Amino acid sequence: MSSVISQPALFLVRHARAGGPRAGERDFDRTLDEMGRSDAARMAEAVQKRGWTLGDIACSTARRCRQTADILLGAIPSASISFEEPLYDGALEAYLAVLDDIRTRAGNSTPLTLIGHNPVLEHLAWECLGSTAATRALPAGFLPGMVVAIARRPETAPGELPGRLVEVLAP
Repeated sequence: MSSVISQPALFLVRHARAGGPRAGERDFDRTLDEMGRSDAARMAEAVQKRGWTLGDIACSTARRCRQTADILLGAIPSASISFEEPLYDGALEAYLAVLDDIRTRAGNSTPLTLIGHNPVLEHLAWECLGSTAATRALPAGFLPGMVVAIARRPETAPGELPGRLVEVLAP
């Protein structure tokens, strides 16, 4: 029996651990290694145990992100998934634009999930939580496979970034 812990409004997910590129392979095509697949499965189980749903998912087009999404979706309900090129190599502004676009389509009632890359995810966590809370929440940085669950502050206006840390799940 699972007990629901406050449903977050936003999940920031860094792809799980990937192996280095093989000879002739592009960074884009790197795949999760065995530990990465295991870590992603543990994170899916942890999210599921809390009774959370991922809502609308925006995922980087990189193979390791798509693999992480597949593992999460195997265990956790979600409304939809889209693969967003700007999440592969875009800067913070690109992540914010994707987030705004999905929020516009989905509204504020559905949780949003971004599956992407560092260092941009860490920068986004800082934008959402503020530097003090982000520093406490991510003392070693935004690690591969990590899930940062963020709730909307009651006073947050539609279109603003949520800002209260619910939990950090680390593999």
